[in-house]
This record gives sequence, structure tokens and C-alpha cells, in this order.
Amino acid sequence: MKEEAMKNGQLKAAYNVQHGVDSEYIVWLTVGDKPADSTTLIPFIKSMKNFLYFKYLNITTDSGYESEENYLYIKENMQLSFIKPANYEISKTRKYKNDISRIENINYNEY
Repeated sequence: MKEEAMKNGQLKAAYNVQHGVDSEYIVWLTVGDKPADSTTLIPFIKSMKNFLYFKYLNITTDSGYESEENYLYIKENMQLSFIKPANYEISKTRKYKNDISRIENINYNEY
């Protein structure tokens, strides 16, 4: 149990449920105590690999799972990652594209 951010004395459950879906069927489920999604992907894949008789080649997640550690683990296991970038939605806006302080928006000439 953890205390709520509002500090009103209420206790909230402190667990994170992860599930893997294939063709609308839940094929694997884990419950962990780590609050961030990015730290739960590798243990989830490892536990799934230990119990299933095959390995999924494509790993698709939302932006909460984006981390260099996750990308490297998936690549080392010869799987493909389809992880939505954390800045995907904002990167499509005009303000983001015109912001010259962002490294990806700086023009340079390659000689």
C-alpha cells in the first residue's frame, strides 16, 4: 500500500498489472510492485519466455515502455520492437517542429 499524493491519509494499492495480448486473447499476465511501465517490460518478457513454448518476434507497446534498456534487450533477443516514442504526439505540432533549440530541428550542411 502507498499513500495518495494528496496526503489525505487514504491508502492506494501499489501494484502494476501487465498483460500480453495476441489476436484479442490475453496470453500472459504479470503483477509487479514497480510503478513505472519502463521497468516492467524486461521481467514480463523473461517470465513469458520461461512458460510459453515459443517466443514472440514482434514486441508492441505504448510510449510508457520506451527506454534504451528495453530497446537493447529486445534487440539482443532478436526480436523487433514497435514502441511508440514518448514525444510522438507533440513532435507533430508546428510549435515543436519550429523550435530551433531541439537537436532534431537544427539544420546543418554535411560536406
